[in-house]
Amino acid sequence: MGRGGAGRMDRRRRGSRHCVTIRVVSPLETLVSRLPEGRVSTDADILRERAADSWALALLRRVRGDQLPEPAAVVFPADTGEVATVLAWASQTATPVISRGGGSGVCGGAQAQAGDIILDLSRMDQIGPVDAESQTVHVQAGVRGDRLEEALAEHGLTTGHYPQSIAVSTVGGWIAASSAG
Repeated sequence: MGRGGAGRMDRRRRGSRHCVTIRVVSPLETLVSRLPEGRVSTDADILRERAADSWALALLRRVRGDQLPEPAAVVFPADTGEVATVLAWASQTATPVISRGGGSGVCGGAQAQAGDIILDLSRMDQIGPVDAESQTVHVQAGVRGDRLEEALAEHGLTTGHYPQSIAVSTVGGWIAASSAG
């Protein structure tokens, strides 16, 4: 560039020392920074507990003492905006996401692998107002079936859906697994 600004800048810096500190940030730290405090857990007990659902083979492996793969983290979103943040991050980092409701599934649909993120929807447990006239209600994915039935019963309504796991299964799980667990 001849006598352009960049050349002069290089000459001025030649005699002085310049230090640059570069902090490497893990993808997980990036996710933590995008969510409210307390939403991401890497606690070993929580990772072990949420790594699998109630699938008989996973339970048998635990009883035998087998080491099940543990996820990198468990994320507890409180609303759909936070879910969108997690999924956008996962897309950017190519990180697999395993959704989890009550953990009552018995088909092995919520089995984590090492490095996966568990998206635990249990804190998304709000039930909106029941519209008795149109017989509708808006609920979040983490609402347990027994709580939904109680809310509907106050208006003389029911889902008409009574899985054996109603007290521990969630609306989101019913939808994700076609009510098969």
